[in-house]
Amino acid sequence: MQRNYKDEFFNFLLSKKRIVVILIVYLSISALGNFIDSVNKIWNGIEYITIRLENKKLSDNDLIIQSRKLAKEMSLYLTERDINQPKVDYNNWDQSVRDSEAYSAATIGHYYTDFESKVSLYRAEFLKRGLISKTVDDFYGHPTNPIVIQLVANGLNELAAQQQSK
Repeated sequence: MQRNYKDEFFNFLLSKKRIVVILIVYLSISALGNFIDSVNKIWNGIEYITIRLENKKLSDNDLIIQSRKLAKEMSLYLTERDINQPKVDYNNWDQSVRDSEAYSAATIGHYYTDFESKVSLYRAEFLKRGLISKTVDDFYGHPTNPIVIQLVANGLNELAAQQQSK
């Protein structure tokens, strides 16, 4: 029985091509992710410069009062939601998980309708004054759960405290 070196070599090349293609796809996706991250950082920088060049819309005192008031409203809303959260039924675990996810999604939806635009405005006002909260910047536009919404509220309070101590 004679070995068919031609077929073995062809099969070898095919398997190497598969590895090379996978490697190229992986590197392309990785490079695309880095590119998108860079564009996002550039956009945030442009947004920061634009906001700094605009006139302030609120006095320093009004900004402190209103941002603290909003943070308190957000925290109270989250406390109410936490108290009324559906109870876990361990006998019907799958339904409990669905109910919990739907409840969390409704909480996030309420954030978008009632709080997000005000948070965005106050964030921009703090930026004009040279105050930055990484937490607020990272999460105010897309909170993933109620805990992150609370982090945004805490960040507003921190910014108000920084403004007050100026």
